[in-house]
Amino acid sequence: MDKRFARRLIARRTLPFTYNLATKAVVRGSNKLSGYGEIYTDNTGVYCETNFGGNLYQLGPGLAAAKLLVNKLGDGWYTVPQLSPVRGAPQHRVWGLADRDLVQLPLP
Repeated sequence: MDKRFARRLIARRTLPFTYNLATKAVVRGSNKLSGYGEIYTDNTGVYCETNFGGNLYQLGPGLAAAKLLVNKLGDGWYTVPQLSPVRGAPQHRVWGLADRDLVQLPLP
């Protein structure tokens, strides 16, 4: 199975899970999300912007439950919400959606 598809499938089903950053594998369950979205990982953690509530979550590492970072981003998209790094930004940020607008979202 394609890795991108597997990540999308995991987030879409809103299954609880723990994600290993080193191996990029789901280890065990622990988180419940408000909707579906694609998982974004970097060296600081695992993140997901979800539909149905328009929330940005940090999923790990070291969290017992998903940590809500930003909410009320809206549900104006018709595809799986995706995050992409902002190259050259002075702070840790990703591109995401707020309603139908492209925005920069802060990450810890």
